[in-house]
Amino acid sequence: MVFGLEIPIKILNFKRNYRKEILFTALKHPLLSIGKLLVRTASLWTSKQSYKSADYLLLSIAVSHTGIGAGRALLDTVMSFAEGQGYNVIGLYVGVKNVTAINAYFSAGYKIVCYDSDQLYMEKLVRSI
Repeated sequence: MVFGLEIPIKILNFKRNYRKEILFTALKHPLLSIGKLLVRTASLWTSKQSYKSADYLLLSIAVSHTGIGAGRALLDTVMSFAEGQGYNVIGLYVGVKNVTAINAYFSAGYKIVCYDSDQLYMEKLVRSI
C-alpha cells in the first residue's frame, strides 16, 4: 500500500526496491503481463484524461493467495485513517474490468459516482457531512 504525500517518489522507490519481485510476478503470470503491456502501449496513441491528483492514494494489493482478507484490512485501515484525519469522503478509481475489486468496494459500502475512460469513480462517506 502506498499513501501519503509525494506519491510519485514513493512509487519509484517501491519499483526500485522490489524490482526482482515484480519481474518474477510478471514471469509467473505472462498473460496478465502481456495484457498490461498492450494496454500501456495502446495508451500512447489515445487521448489522455487528466485527473486531479490526490494527497492520499491506495495503489494496489499484491498477494499470493486471494481471499485472505488483505484487501478488507487495507480498506479498514484507510477508513480509520480518514476518520482520524476528519475527512468526510473517500474516493477511488477502479478499472471496469477489475470485477473482484469492484465487488469488494461494493461490499465495503462504496457507491459508483461516475464512469470515465474505462474507470469507475466510487465514493464512500466517512462520516455525515
